[in-house]
Amino acid sequence: MCLHKNKNVSKEMILKDITRKSMLAIDVFDLSIMALKNHLMSYLETQGTGVESRDIRWVLTVPAIWTENAKYFMRESAEKAIHDNKHLKFIDGVWRCRHAFDKIVEKDTVIPIGATIQRLYKPRKDYSKTWFKIYASENYNPVHTTEDGCSFLGKVAIDLSNSASRQGLEVEFTFGNTENGFTAIETETGIKCNAQFALI
Repeated sequence: MCLHKNKNVSKEMILKDITRKSMLAIDVFDLSIMALKNHLMSYLETQGTGVESRDIRWVLTVPAIWTENAKYFMRESAEKAIHDNKHLKFIDGVWRCRHAFDKIVEKDTVIPIGATIQRLYKPRKDYSKTWFKIYASENYNPVHTTEDGCSFLGKVAIDLSNSASRQGLEVEFTFGNTENGFTAIETETGIKCNAQFALI
């Protein structure tokens, strides 16, 4: 409930235990999620199931009443817990995955022409431009863009404002016949930018 009650959720947020010892909240949630994941994987291994982490669709649900910042915080924690250390890089005090596959649409899903999907991203405030790299995968639950079956299709550049108040980037993906549309809106400034990505 700390994430729900705190209106200023960030990666720098500190939690205190009952002995008043402090720790970064994102590390607490990351380690908790990782412990659950490792416990399940250990159990599956002892049962001889042959199931691997990439065979599992990991889903973390959060209360609908949580703020977007709290939901984003949980997503960051979960991603850190799921990815192997070889894919992680320590940037600006935070562990980040260099090759995370952020699945927008699952393989074999039928998408009506004109359908849209929205996502929230948080580029660093000192960035003047951000890139969205587009991949396709033969796997139903890809985790990393470097794994077998993933193909790089191209990338889209989004210019960002220089506003220090920029908090996030709401991106809307619009699906067409041979071309996908991207509309990105800065959540604080309201500045909008558009881009197109051809599939062929």
